[in-house]
Amino acid sequence: MSSVLSIRHATWFWSFLGAVLVGMVASVVFGFGTAGSMLSTASAFVVFSALVGLGQMLVISSGPGNIDLSIPATIALSGGIGMRVMATNDHAIVIGILAVIVTGAGAGAVA
Repeated sequence: MSSVLSIRHATWFWSFLGAVLVGMVASVVFGFGTAGSMLSTASAFVVFSALVGLGQMLVISSGPGNIDLSIPATIALSGGIGMRVMATNDHAIVIGILAVIVTGAGAGAVA
């Protein structure tokens, strides 16, 4: 029983509890269909958030401890350029990915 009570001292516990509460409130307010769609969308974005978090961790841990604030702007710029290049054409996805990689590499080379 003491191990169950000690879990509330874990650093991730309150964030997890908040996420569960938001999910429950969304289910009650908007219905289970909308809450399920919200969970599906969040699951798709968590991959990119984890990758960006790992990248920022690498920048912070390998340098003097500075935080690289250009990452969100570079992601937004690359995403915008990729969407513009693809122009809602599924057949241009390879060109769009290449445009995103070139944009990110260019921003990294300049910064």
